[in-house]
Amino acid sequence: WYDCGTWILKAGKISGKRFISDKYGFSLELPEGFKSATFPDEKGELVVFEKSPKEGLQIYISPFDTEGPLTASFIRSEVPEMIMRNVKTAKLDSVPAIVFESENESIGETFEVWLAYPESPVPHGNYLFQITAYKEFAGELAQILQTWKFE
Repeated sequence: WYDCGTWILKAGKISGKRFISDKYGFSLELPEGFKSATFPDEKGELVVFEKSPKEGLQIYISPFDTEGPLTASFIRSEVPEMIMRNVKTAKLDSVPAIVFESENESIGETFEVWLAYPESPVPHGNYLFQITAYKEFAGELAQILQTWKFE
């Protein structure tokens, strides 16, 4: 988990209380007081939104050349060591998603939402979105994700 601190926002812009990512084609509304930051690496980009150390979410976005929708069995086959409890399917702005509880060595119990967008990698590729929050923040995360839009 990353502290936003004074990092500069690179992956998108905040318009009012709405975060907009032109690069990845999504936007969402942020509650009052949330900061955002991005941390690119060699495999993708981490976008972090937080109000305090336990109030926030992070989205890891990476290239994904697999036809969607994403399934729990696919996640288990690709990341067999990952703990997945209370697995459910959901939709994020009409895009199928996998929702589950997990554990992370550095932050403990988590609430996760994973999806592939666009569903087809043809013609320009697609992305895997791995959304993570503290388990205690799951209710607030659900409210934030209700504002998610793919542009």
